[in-house]
Amino acid sequence: MNEFYLIEKRISEIQTKIELYEELYGTEESVASLNKTFPECFAKLQEALFFEIICRISALFDPASSGNDKNLTLDYLVSISDKADSKEIHSVLESLKSDFKETGLKKIRNKLYAHNDLSAYMRKKKFATNITYKSLTSLLVKCFSFVRDLGIESGKVKPDQLIYRSTKLPKNRNGKALIDRLNNA
Repeated sequence: MNEFYLIEKRISEIQTKIELYEELYGTEESVASLNKTFPECFAKLQEALFFEIICRISALFDPASSGNDKNLTLDYLVSISDKADSKEIHSVLESLKSDFKETGLKKIRNKLYAHNDLSAYMRKKKFATNITYKSLTSLLVKCFSFVRDLGIESGKVKPDQLIYRSTKLPKNRNGKALIDRLNNA
């Protein structure tokens, strides 16, 4: 398995987590169900899922390397794609980076999770974000498409190879099923 397939897998995993987060915390009814049963437990789960989603999406947009260590990022894939180095590729990547910047995720990751920024924790600093389920899913779909196109163009992904990656948990084992079970317990 090469880097292109690995990052595609990572993007799909993030999409699954966003789907689960939306199923569990996306409506007032689902949150009420969680709060009626195990509020502390589900609050910690929400915090962990949110942390994971923010950090994993942000990591896709990190530099190609940190010191001597290579990072599995969009920039890294471009750096190993000599045959596919074109204005169009860079234009699409810049568009993705702009979409990512617009979400405000990087600031949250850097200030709250990566550096424990005191002003942020003391609530002296506010973050403007544009985070919706739709915007995050759209960003990840575009990232997946970019990775696939870049991989094919660079010759690192076989154009006729199809890989099915589900971004949803099985219907009877997803967030909605959990909410239903909690409501019927």
